[in-house]
Amino acid sequence: VGVTPVEDTLMWVSAGQSALKIYVYNIKDPARPLVDSFAQTDGPTGWGIRDMAWNAATDEVLAGYGNQKVNVYDARTHEVKSTYTVSGYSGPVRGMGYRALEDSCWTCNFDTMPMTKFSKKGANGHGVRSGTDMKSAYGIAVDEHRHCFWVTQAGVQVRKDPQLYMHAKIIIVDGKEAFVGSENISTQSLDENRELGIIVSDAG
Repeated sequence: VGVTPVEDTLMWVSAGQSALKIYVYNIKDPARPLVDSFAQTDGPTGWGIRDMAWNAATDEVLAGYGNQKVNVYDARTHEVKSTYTVSGYSGPVRGMGYRALEDSCWTCNFDTMPMTKFSKKGANGHGVRSGTDMKSAYGIAVDEHRHCFWVTQAGVQVRKDPQLYMHAKIIIVDGKEAFVGSENISTQSLDENRELGIIVSDAG
């Protein structure tokens, strides 16, 4: 449920529920091989780590999860170095953005809480954008080059056609691109089964 680039060559991806692990992939290799995985310990349960951000200066991964908590992982050893509680905020730290220039973090939780800025140790939490403005936001990434945030929002329309039966699933991204495939969104389907999918970007 959470993703962050680490050390410019790796990608950390968190998986909750029965897996409750963090998977580490080599993103410089075109095949994107899995190079490591480790259990989420020291707090996370259920959906586990919701989102992550990398602090290059300290080579640490900041990982948000339930009950206002943030774990700080050593990016090399994968050990939890510290756990902090975000002040002035309630609920899971669903989004996790970090900006080195301000040495500060941002989080969000759908539309139930405002976008909240806080120190990397969880202190001085305060809303910077209303929950209404955030709509269904559940992920945050800081773009240092464009000086902006990338915010992932939920709100996907799911429809069922009662006259049609097929195993295929379809996801329409923006009215221009669509994905059609056999995959279920599950650990078994994504990691273990042999599935087939295609991305279509031709409106015709």
